[in-house]
Amino acid sequence: MISRNRWGRPKDNKEHFEILFDNGIIAEEDVLIYFNMAKFRNRIVHMYFDISDEMIYDIVQNDFERFVGNIVKNVI
Repeated sequence: MISRNRWGRPKDNKEHFEILFDNGIIAEEDVLIYFNMAKFRNRIVHMYFDISDEMIYDIVQNDFERFVGNIVKNVI
């Protein structure tokens, strides 16, 4: 979405969400939630032994579904 609309070239995960916010795709209060979600991905990859199924389920059920909903409503 960022590339297709030529909104810039994000230099890190955080900037992806800031660009989406700047262009009205996600709400300001969601930026930090999504940034933390991206950081959690790194934690899963590097510290998988310290991750519970409940943590993953909570993120998928709440934060990820919220993010997908925001994107979908702006694509359709």
